[in-house]
Amino acid sequence: MAEKFRTVFGISTDSFSPYAREISARYELSKMPFLLLFPEACENVRIALKALTSWLEADENYSSYIQSDISDLDNKKEAHLKNLREFQEKCHQMRFKIHQTEMKRSALENELFNLRGKEDALLVDDEYLQTSANEMKLDIDIKEFRRNELKRNASHMNPQVLTETYDQLTTELSKLHEALPALKKQLDQTRYKVNWIKHRREEMENKEELLQEMLTEESRLEQERDMLQVEYDTMLSTLELAKQIYLYKTGPDTLERIYYDLDKDGRMSRRNNKQEDALDRVLHVTAAHIHNDWMLLYRHLPFHPQRGAATIEADIDSTSRAVVRETSEERAIRALQRWRRFHTRAKVDDLRTALLKIKRHDVLYEVEEELNPTKTGNADDVEERYPEGMDKTLIPFYKEVQRFDQLFLAQKLVPKWTYEPWDYYV
Repeated sequence: MAEKFRTVFGISTDSFSPYAREISARYELSKMPFLLLFPEACENVRIALKALTSWLEADENYSSYIQSDISDLDNKKEAHLKNLREFQEKCHQMRFKIHQTEMKRSALENELFNLRGKEDALLVDDEYLQTSANEMKLDIDIKEFRRNELKRNASHMNPQVLTETYDQLTTELSKLHEALPALKKQLDQTRYKVNWIKHRREEMENKEELLQEMLTEESRLEQERDMLQVEYDTMLSTLELAKQIYLYKTGPDTLERIYYDLDKDGRMSRRNNKQEDALDRVLHVTAAHIHNDWMLLYRHLPFHPQRGAATIEADIDSTSRAVVRETSEERAIRALQRWRRFHTRAKVDDLRTALLKIKRHDVLYEVEEELNPTKTGNADDVEERYPEGMDKTLIPFYKEVQRFDQLFLAQKLVPKWTYEPWDYYV
């Protein structure tokens, strides 16, 4: 019965670690396994302390690892930035070539449009001159044949009639032979003009094919450039984060700052109310309220260095065609972020001026509300947070303790840690 109770409802040595089972076998404790609970607990504590010790030993060299990562990121950042600038330059050059090609194609298109009526007239003239030349050649052949027949049958004809007819045919043939070269020359000039117009049309078609190839190449370059830009931004944020970690890791008062909830500058941290970049917040507010006027806004935004009107229109076209099912807000924020990327001196005042130019005072009001929100109520209405369950009578003392901690951390107050015996007498 005892064996059944132990195996069914009690504990056995199989429930312990190999270390506890070894102790049980050494001291024959299989009948009293509860005695193994304390050695088992001590072994678990030893394992936990060993893991904690190894973690602390690894943590001692963590700052050197972070520093090495920072150096690697700095080196990669320079190379990546150089590559990014090369692709940006390639995009600018390709955009310039596209602009020049579009201008030439447009000039050829306008030229051919103006020559349409003249081309039709030249084709009619060509057909008429070709017909006239063929008829003249045929007339020359007929007259030469008749003159040869007169020579052959001269013995059977009246000499006077023969002479008159022969002279007349000779005169007509002479005139025809004189007129035929002028007609051929006029025909050659007409065909030269027709071929020139045809050559201009082929040149325009070649320009269109070249333009399509250049647009495809530009799209590929922009995709690679955007990818490099995203990688570069990610690298910068990673580098900044690594520097902050290294700063906190090597700081002598990091633990005190964590305990007193202070930031790296010694101020009270506001983790739940992080201050975002003002321009970034304004761009998102503008994108949310500008709707379909983002194209008009983009045309009125300033750029430094300058971007031509054709380049700005190409930016708008690229943003509009990038994603088919994209909302106007998403397109607006991508266009505004593109403006911020290409305008090296971007600031909120530039956006304000552009909104005034397009008379979107409603969006400008939302921007001002985001930057300077309207204050409601007074300072007494702000609810302060205290530890849960604190008695209201202890709140003044709690505030004094907080103030003391802040003054002490700022080294503006040196507390008296040792007291004399008479300090305890009232």
